[in-house]
Amino acid sequence: MEEKNGWDSLTVSTFTYPYALQLNADTKINNAVGTAHFKAPQPYKYYRMEVLTNGGNNAMNSGNKFFYGSEFRVYKGAFDQVASPIASVPAADVTALADAIKKARAEVKAEKATDATTDALQKVYEKFLANYPDPARVTELIAKAQEIATTAEEATGDNAGRLGYYKAVPKPR
Repeated sequence: MEEKNGWDSLTVSTFTYPYALQLNADTKINNAVGTAHFKAPQPYKYYRMEVLTNGGNNAMNSGNKFFYGSEFRVYKGAFDQVASPIASVPAADVTALADAIKKARAEVKAEKATDATTDALQKVYEKFLANYPDPARVTELIAKAQEIATTAEEATGDNAGRLGYYKAVPKPR
């Protein structure tokens, strides 16, 4: 990190503008919204952005470092136990895989990798994968549920629009 006038320089980012800006129902400007990000190596009380260059006008030459930023968001990095698929894998399997990778990496770096290490890594990897959630199972269930929802016929008459009421059909005898 470079210190600059009492500030730590965390990164130099180049904004890209891949998103469209929808001003209203009729006006859309392509490539008008962009983002950049960085990770802070430690907590800071203040953050500051300094514009080094801008892309569209010659105002920089006259010392006007105009830049329009509408949002500056800071997110706390935290593990999401609910959304993370790895949370479904037993902790012992996650630890075993991390340890096997660490050992194999050290051997490869020292150019002393062995078949035994590779086999051990493969074994713990396969055990890890056996417990890792398969997203295909969920997407298949979602597809089945959507098919049921698409073919369901809602009730008519007095029960029309009421939740839980479907078109009456004769009961099989």
